[in-house]
Amino acid sequence: MIRGFTALLITLVFLSACKPTTSEPIPLVDTPTNAEVQSTKIVTPEPEQTITPNIISTVTTQPTNTIAPVPSLNVSASNQTGPLYDLSFSIPVGKGGVRYQGVGVERMEITGPNALAALPDGRFIIADPLDNRLLYYKPDGNFEKAIDLFTLGIVNVSDLQVAANWLFVKEISFDISPTRYRVNKLSVEGELIASYDIPAEYRLADNLPGIIVDGDGRLLLDIEMVGIPPGFKYHLPSNVIQLVDSQGNWSPIATDGLRYNERIFHHYDATISGNQNAVIAGDIRVETALTLGFGGLRILGVLPDGRFFLTREDVVQDSPVIEVDQTVHFISFDGVQLGVARYPLSERLYYVERNITLGPDGCVYALLPREKSLDVLRLNLYNNLNPLIPGAAEPLVVKASQ
Repeated sequence: MIRGFTALLITLVFLSACKPTTSEPIPLVDTPTNAEVQSTKIVTPEPEQTITPNIISTVTTQPTNTIAPVPSLNVSASNQTGPLYDLSFSIPVGKGGVRYQGVGVERMEITGPNALAALPDGRFIIADPLDNRLLYYKPDGNFEKAIDLFTLGIVNVSDLQVAANWLFVKEISFDISPTRYRVNKLSVEGELIASYDIPAEYRLADNLPGIIVDGDGRLLLDIEMVGIPPGFKYHLPSNVIQLVDSQGNWSPIATDGLRYNERIFHHYDATISGNQNAVIAGDIRVETALTLGFGGLRILGVLPDGRFFLTREDVVQDSPVIEVDQTVHFISFDGVQLGVARYPLSERLYYVERNITLGPDGCVYALLPREKSLDVLRLNLYNNLNPLIPGAAEPLVVKASQ
């Protein structure tokens, strides 16, 4: 419940070395690249029937006895103060670029591109719900292609995640009867592989919070991350539920947590009395203090060598206006903070569902909508950062004492 309340608070707030570039124009109508996308027929179950997703089998490799060395990316933090971020590339807003809705309209929420993901080869994908497409950009920021989601039978993307060489698109649509709550599994090039309709008992009061994909490519319902809503505490079999296994099979069962590189991770919400949030990584517990007890600490990604990244949200002020500090923490395998970065929330025009992603190079990238441009940033890691405002808790993650 703490995280759910925090999400509401955060929503109220918002009404080395990549060269900056400007993306090529993106047509808003009759995108030529739409013809390159092959239409895939979705097998949708009849109401009241058991869900049987249309699944193309995934090729798996047989384990071997050879242990390959684990690569270690050259990720480090600076001990010098400097800018919070560097601009990777910028997309214009308006003709030839992306568009927003609600700008300048009284009592209308501003919306636009709402999720950023980084592919294993360094390309970026941006979810554009207004024109119902996925936009692909090369590592240097040049526009590559657009995937028209209508051709895949996907009608409204509300979240986007990449894991285990797959692309997962969360879809919630109230314009279809019955209302659609679905997660679609795509190849990294945007070809539909399977669609999973989420049964009512896993929607958490007609929403899909806590949907996450772990390092094995499993689709999980992680209610540790959002808190357990009233009425579901004794209904769900576990705080973490596997909905789809690593082979793409619909397999809703209780599971032991999120798996990355054979290590199990758990989220623990703050208690107002303790003002602490924690993440368990294997046999290590790391914690952070929250200013008012509202916020969260959750997993962003894990590097091949076991070092990992966490995102931290801390409500540092609730009156006269709500103010939130959003930071990213780089943690060693044994739980020591190696660096911290800050997302510039005060510069963001509207709320973005998934604004931060971990790149294959170990850099942290972020989506920042501004009035005249949609920017992709590379956040800079520092040894430490000062509190966002005087009196707020320091943005710091520490290893808990045993």
